[in-house]
Amino acid sequence: MARRTSPWPSSPRRSADCTDAAVALGPSAARGTDQSRETNGESRWAGTVRAETSETAARIRTTPCAAYDRVIASASARAVPYAWVAQIRPGGAILTPWGNAYDNGALARLTVDEHGAAHGPFVDNTVAFMWLRAQRAVRPTPPTEPADAAESTTTLHPDAVAWHDYDAKFAVGLRLPDVSVRFSDADDGSDDFTFWAFSGPSWARVDVTDGASTYQVRRHGPRALWSEIEAAYRWWEEIGRPATGRFGLAITPDRQYIYLDSPDNLVRSDHREG
Repeated sequence: MARRTSPWPSSPRRSADCTDAAVALGPSAARGTDQSRETNGESRWAGTVRAETSETAARIRTTPCAAYDRVIASASARAVPYAWVAQIRPGGAILTPWGNAYDNGALARLTVDEHGAAHGPFVDNTVAFMWLRAQRAVRPTPPTEPADAAESTTTLHPDAVAWHDYDAKFAVGLRLPDVSVRFSDADDGSDDFTFWAFSGPSWARVDVTDGASTYQVRRHGPRALWSEIEAAYRWWEEIGRPATGRFGLAITPDRQYIYLDSPDNLVRSDHREG
């Protein structure tokens, strides 16, 4: 099998000083270019980049190494740039916050294999980071409600799918990555609130009165977003309510996909554009 080569032209060979090469990405990255550190009496390179949070920033090489041992991102990715994977040696690691429009709270730890792909588990679902600059989304605002909004009721409390249970919220987000959600508290100081879901021209709202067991649903647009959220929640329950740690993320040159327990048990796949 041919050895995987670095995508960077004229890259120098890894030397003894590159045994712990790393790059930090995100708004908390150091402002300098190259810096070194002392570890166990050895001088090792720790590459950093400027406070950039785009895929382009991932292409800035700041160590004399042909490949990094790890990338540590401090900004959340919807789609992990393959440029990160391409710069990591086989066996190296990527630690990155990850999320989607529905839930931005996961942390993935990926290992790069000898074929130039990376995969690994989600190790946390309680973190929250700002987005990579190129992957930010406009936060929607509640619309002026049109008169033709369809009405229904539900017994599923919005907290069950978007607040109390982080595992449920993560799982629902896997099925509905393009749906944004938000809560609006009542103006009277009570515990009543409204849950909103948005995607394109579609929206749904669930009005929750404290102590009630049935809640009013209103929706508008081509998609029945609350029904989709209910269906995603039922899917999670039907597969045994798996914890976030049983899901994993895989990155290849042409796609990013989510799996359950094993990389061959695909849950969702997103192909890259271009």
